[in-house]
Amino acid sequence: AIKLEPHRYQAHAALAQLRRQTPEDNHLDRLLALKEGAESALDRLHLGHAIAKEYEDLGDFEPAMQSLEWAKSRQSSEVNYRWQEDAALFDRIATVFEKELFCGPKSATGGCDNSEAIFVVGMPRTGTTLVERILASHSEVYAAGELQNFPLQVKRMTSAESPGVINIETLEKSLHLDKTKLGQAYIDSTRPRTGHSSHFIDKLPINFMYLGLIHLALPKAKLVCLRRDPMDTCLSNYRQLFGAKFKYYYYSYDLMHCGRYFLQFDNLIRHWHRVMPGVVHEVRYEELVAEPERVSRELVAFCELHWEPQCLEFHTQRGSVATPSATQVRQPIYNSSVDRWRRYGDAMQPLYDMLSSAGFYPQGAGPGP
Repeated sequence: AIKLEPHRYQAHAALAQLRRQTPEDNHLDRLLALKEGAESALDRLHLGHAIAKEYEDLGDFEPAMQSLEWAKSRQSSEVNYRWQEDAALFDRIATVFEKELFCGPKSATGGCDNSEAIFVVGMPRTGTTLVERILASHSEVYAAGELQNFPLQVKRMTSAESPGVINIETLEKSLHLDKTKLGQAYIDSTRPRTGHSSHFIDKLPINFMYLGLIHLALPKAKLVCLRRDPMDTCLSNYRQLFGAKFKYYYYSYDLMHCGRYFLQFDNLIRHWHRVMPGVVHEVRYEELVAEPERVSRELVAFCELHWEPQCLEFHTQRGSVATPSATQVRQPIYNSSVDRWRRYGDAMQPLYDMLSSAGFYPQGAGPGP
């Protein structure tokens, strides 16, 4: 594609991701020569990510971060992301899905009794694909991928007129749905892709917003949430090139917006634990890579499955993976991504200050080695 159209920046970004670049074999000279011709925001987005990836492979983290900022700044201005809108949405979710819905005198009853679904949620780039592959290695589990089915069923059944799938109007109307019908409609909508195994995995990360509604509609479904060090989470989201038109990831165009989004995510997950104690099983990425067998056994037990040794051999699976983690899950578990953020030095200081002010890190410290 590049030979035919040298300015097809998307192809350059894809090529940079295919393997680890080396000092002897990389594309940096060609990529840097293309910068002057990258005029549109999308051109800069793809080219800048390609340059950043190759600098990272060579261990040059300062120019890598500068390339990411160059890549994302114009796109950030064009999409005009407003973190206050996400904050209002997250706050409304917590207000609407109050504790009485789950364990008070007004608690909802019913729901579809199907027990096939295992929902794996969390912020992107926190280990959701790794957990999916561990579980999918089990003989009774099928990985169905990042299904849009639950949000789409909610949107369809509420007939909400607000634009987009996830919004305040849709969530408020969802409380009045027949939860049994919603759960069954979701299960039916996954067919015929699912149904040929005892369980299937739905790994759409943003389903974390729907955990309360999912539990009401499918009380026997298993809910698994990934957690990762906040700084690594924010950096990994900032480094990732998501679908440019997928507005739910617009926060990823600015590192500080990633931090604000993480704080909202953290508050919402804490809320789910308060109103649905014991329902959501958390997997800590750092613990998983440090003690894979222990954490994997706990995960499999939570899903009410018997242990199978092949769950630790996920990297030998032949099944396709259509997420940004596709190359990583072909390898055994590694811990080189733990504390990755420290490699980027002073560029991480503002984010560190924000998260330390929220209580995640000691104040007065910083991104030193």
